[in-house]
Amino acid sequence: MHVTPEEIWVAVGFVAFVGVVIYYKVPGMVAGMLDKRSAEIKAKLEEAQQLRDEARELYAEYERKLQDAAKEASDIVAQAQADAKVMADEARAAMEASLDRRAKLAKEKIEQARIAAEREVRRAAVDVASKAAERLIAQSLDASRSSALVDRAIKDLQGKLN
Repeated sequence: MHVTPEEIWVAVGFVAFVGVVIYYKVPGMVAGMLDKRSAEIKAKLEEAQQLRDEARELYAEYERKLQDAAKEASDIVAQAQADAKVMADEARAAMEASLDRRAKLAKEKIEQARIAAEREVRRAAVDVASKAAERLIAQSLDASRSSALVDRAIKDLQGKLN
């Protein structure tokens, strides 16, 4: 094996290059840079994991809030339906009571009208009877008999007054 001068210079240059690289601690710097880059990547991965966990927690929290809101909405609807039923029942009862009062008032008015009509009929009958009696008495009494009845009434009245 024969080594040529070019090969020797290439070997010397290589050894010098490796010596300079080692002298200036380039492998340590490269390793440090790689370690630093690795640490940055690791920190970013941890931050991404933390953000992912927070996102999951927020998602779960919003899911719970959504379920709570849906439950609250259904509770509100159920309460509104119950309130509407109560109000309808109260309105129905009030209407029935009002109708009962009106019916009672109508019956009372009818009864009062019947009583008033009976009074009016009695009054008319009394008027007719008194007029008929007056005519009969006027026709059947003569002047002498009429004077005798008036005198007797006056005596009876004097006896009652004393």
